[in-house]
Amino acid sequence: MSITRRSLIVLWVGSLGVGSVQSPAPAWAIGSASAQVSGEGAKERVRTAANELYRWVSQNRGQLSLHVGSVNLGKTVIDINGKRPLNPASNTKLLTMVAVLSELGPQWRFTTRLYGRARGNTVDRLVMWSNGDPTLDRPALLDLAFQLVQQGIKHIGQLLVDQSFYDDKFVPPGFEQQPNEWAAFRAPVSAVALDANTLSISVYPTQPGQPASVKAFPPSFVSVVNEAKTTRSGSKQTITVAAVAERFGLKVTVKGGLGPESSPALFVRRVDDPRLLPGYALADVLRMLGVMVPNAVELGAAEKENVLAQRSSQELSTLVQRLGKDSDNFTAEMLVKALGAHATSHPGSSEEGVAVIRRYAEQIHPLSPESRLINGSGLYDSNRLSAEFLTELLRHIRHDQRLGPEYLASLAVAGRDGTLRTRLSKIVSTATVRGKTGTLNQAVSLSGYLDVESAAEPWVFSIIVNGIEKVDLVRQKIDEFVSRLSDAMGAQ
Repeated sequence: MSITRRSLIVLWVGSLGVGSVQSPAPAWAIGSASAQVSGEGAKERVRTAANELYRWVSQNRGQLSLHVGSVNLGKTVIDINGKRPLNPASNTKLLTMVAVLSELGPQWRFTTRLYGRARGNTVDRLVMWSNGDPTLDRPALLDLAFQLVQQGIKHIGQLLVDQSFYDDKFVPPGFEQQPNEWAAFRAPVSAVALDANTLSISVYPTQPGQPASVKAFPPSFVSVVNEAKTTRSGSKQTITVAAVAERFGLKVTVKGGLGPESSPALFVRRVDDPRLLPGYALADVLRMLGVMVPNAVELGAAEKENVLAQRSSQELSTLVQRLGKDSDNFTAEMLVKALGAHATSHPGSSEEGVAVIRRYAEQIHPLSPESRLINGSGLYDSNRLSAEFLTELLRHIRHDQRLGPEYLASLAVAGRDGTLRTRLSKIVSTATVRGKTGTLNQAVSLSGYLDVESAAEPWVFSIIVNGIEKVDLVRQKIDEFVSRLSDAMGAQ
């Protein structure tokens, strides 16, 4: 019976940002506050809403940077400490997205290749290479392996991974602040990366009193200590997974229990050293397809002469939606290194990529001396940007005929999708909010565009609050302000 690519993908898929921020000193007085809104009633509504937000932030010993302006005329609607750089959290991605689209172009695609020379049904030296594709996943890996099988390859002599397109600093700047965090959002970055440099663990119930069934991917990269049990019917699921780095892979210990009728418990954990992960996963896939592969996977340089298989990513205009709508830290940091590689003739680095982003930022609006750019995702206590800068950035890109439409489409839409799908639902019937959220332990932000049909023109806004641990309440206060802003726009 022949095996189709579709059936293999179905078979294979079926198998198997939060950081702390130092509390800043509180601000006790309103900074420059100005309003240019037509109609005294509308002007007073905006001023009142902004001052109430400021007073609440101050009473909770926090800091606020707020700026609202018109998109087309460029006038300030309201400003409270708008020039003060604060930790923007994932609002940093607003700048990363613009720089990447500008430097690489909306049509840019990443490529992953398998290099080698076939001698009959044997490839003596198979090398996996990529220029930093952040989207390489299991179905894509299966496609690459299937391309080899279609050429009649039955034996691989040596399997290597070429990670030379990026440097070997896998931990992005700022990420060292939580070295013991194994969640996927803190995954390292590498030129050849698989499943965002994470592994998956699935725990299935069996019979009461028996060990649970644990499956991990890729199996040759993960050693599993299974201490999980299938408990009695109706019992609470208590499965936990602990990870420890090993020399060639990761060791996970699974504990706890789940009832026989429970759904599988699914876990995703970052790897510590990602260099060999894609190679071990490729070896597992090839073995599944009947290809003989050595147990050991090594690092090595590709002789880029003969491409046996290749796969391209979606266009960058689509990939940046992972940043704008989903706030994906891994993709953001991979794109930063892509900028570094694009700007130099040597392996891409985070530092060089951030330098490109900073140069682009300075062209749009000069950064103050207190501003800081460390990474491209906004994770941890790393960056400092002001609300005024972010509104200037958003205004600039809205008028860019080449990049503006792609950028606008990458942002989350309130009440509809992305990280804003459950927020600002009360105003979606009268207004459209497209924006970017940001949340850390003591840093909450929201920046974007506010379009009200009855208003003369759209407004652009940025709100950054630092130093308050009650992040859910901060988000609520920010949303209340945007709702009142929408009401004021409609009342003009």
